[in-house]
Amino acid sequence: MDETVTCTIEDGLCTLTLNRPDKLNALNISAFREIAAHL
Repeated sequence: MDETVTCTIEDGLCTLTLNRPDKLNALNISAFREIAAHL
């Protein structure tokens, strides 16, 4: 299963990327949980 949210850290900057093109990157409870886990 692909992750909905990916995290990249570069030069002290964290970039969160949404990966739900089929849903136009709309947020759902699962995406919110993944974002919270990365923070």
